[in-house]
Amino acid sequence: MDTALSDSSRVVVLGHQHADKAFVVRDFLERNVVPYAWHDMNRSEPAREMAQRLGMSGDAAVTVVLPDCRVLHDPSLIDLALALDLTRPAKSDTYDLVIVGGGPAGLACGVYAGCEGMKVVMIEDDAPGGQAGSTSRIENYLGFPSGIGGAELARAALTQAKGFGVEWLSARVANRLGTDGDWRTVGLADGSVIRGRAVLIATGMQWRRHPAPGVDRFINAGVYYGSCLSEAATVAGEDVYMVGAGNSAGQAALAFARYARSVTMLVRTAELDTMSHYLIERLKACPNISVRTRTEVVESLGDTSLTGLVLRDGVTGSTETVPAAALYLLIGATPCTEWCGDLIGRDDHGFVLTGTEVVRDDRPLAVPWSAARDPLLMETNVPGVFAAGDVRSGSVKRVGSAIGQGAVALQAINEYLGSMVTASAKS
Repeated sequence: MDTALSDSSRVVVLGHQHADKAFVVRDFLERNVVPYAWHDMNRSEPAREMAQRLGMSGDAAVTVVLPDCRVLHDPSLIDLALALDLTRPAKSDTYDLVIVGGGPAGLACGVYAGCEGMKVVMIEDDAPGGQAGSTSRIENYLGFPSGIGGAELARAALTQAKGFGVEWLSARVANRLGTDGDWRTVGLADGSVIRGRAVLIATGMQWRRHPAPGVDRFINAGVYYGSCLSEAATVAGEDVYMVGAGNSAGQAALAFARYARSVTMLVRTAELDTMSHYLIERLKACPNISVRTRTEVVESLGDTSLTGLVLRDGVTGSTETVPAAALYLLIGATPCTEWCGDLIGRDDHGFVLTGTEVVRDDRPLAVPWSAARDPLLMETNVPGVFAAGDVRSGSVKRVGSAIGQGAVALQAINEYLGSMVTASAKS
């Protein structure tokens, strides 16, 4: 192996800068805090020669070389996670608690459930931390006056959960939820089924798609949903645009401004009214960040990759074409609830209903509440299935709130499991 490219302490990734698979692999490594070296075969002749020696075919979008010299061509995330020992097969098919989603809410519930000696498994299709895990710095979380990186907080929480015996199944996709008598079942994409006495839905949200023409054509070729911090250095000296007015957009703008020539935030509203005040002040103080209010993207331009944007002024209606090397879209999110099917009741926006909301007369559900008792706090319309964090209807979309909900959900789960034991003893 070429010693100029290899590194025995890091993963080596060879690929094409704008290939979807290369972006997915790098994002997965970044969010799992796996050190790696990236080599773009479009720009590096040594990288191309190394890929040929390793047997990388012309069809392969990415080749991964592990520190022990194993070579993976176009690996799936589960294959990559297994190779890096980020995940392992489930030890059992039955648990006290199955947590679906490894964001702040799921991790908090896992830590406290593990503390109480429960047999717990957590299922996560990507990396720990959810959207919070990709945030460059969380500065409004209690106890960290200097802030803490989202990935750092997530990894610390995962280490803590594992220390209490919680099993972690990374890169596993839950695709169905069901019931089997007193058991609640979670089906995985690989065909396996995990049963739990209780289930916590903590699957969070995903970025909402942008409707402007050309946007989908340049995904991972200049247009990106969310902001992978490992990409910041790739826009050095370039003009970058970001769409979004929330804290995630503000944090991303500050992170990318360290490398880009300019970062322009595009906001449809008149003000950054959904962003924390401290972030607004930091944006104002950064000389190469500008905020354009009442402005939206109406078209993305380019041939094989993004080269420009057409912007429209929301007041005058006039349009302007600007050069752009990258567009990052942080425009709100939709809840990740499709995998639940029609079993779980949701509000008009798809967020999971819990507690008293599931028994309101004006909320007809496909599966009505069936127990003689009232729903517990954070319990869904299916007894024994709970929800916490951003996926839950009416929740506050903040890291601290999600962590608190995860902890509170465990209290309700304990109450439910206790009632099941009592009912079993009586029968």
